[in-house]
Amino acid sequence: MTFRGAVISVGGSPQPIAVSLNEAKPAYVLFLVSEDSRPEVETRILSKLNYTPQYNCAMTPNPGDVAICYETVRQKLPGWLAERGLQPE
Repeated sequence: MTFRGAVISVGGSPQPIAVSLNEAKPAYVLFLVSEDSRPEVETRILSKLNYTPQYNCAMTPNPGDVAICYETVRQKLPGWLAERGLQPE
C-alpha cells in the first residue's frame, strides 16, 4: 500500500515504524512525539529509512493521556494536510 502522507505516533519500538515507512514511502510524515521520544525520530527511525521523507513533529505535552494526544493531532492535522495539499483520506 502506498500513500502520500502518514501520521505516526512515536514511542515503543521504532522498528515497525521504519518497516512501514520503507514499504509505503509516503512523501510526508507527521510524527506525534513527546519530549522524550522526539530524539528517536532522527536517531532510530529516519536513520533506518531507505528514502528521505519530508517530516514534521507534533509535540504532545502528556503522552500518557490519550485524550491529550488526540487533541494534539486534531489541532495540528488540518494545517499540516493543507500545507501539503493532502486530503484526510
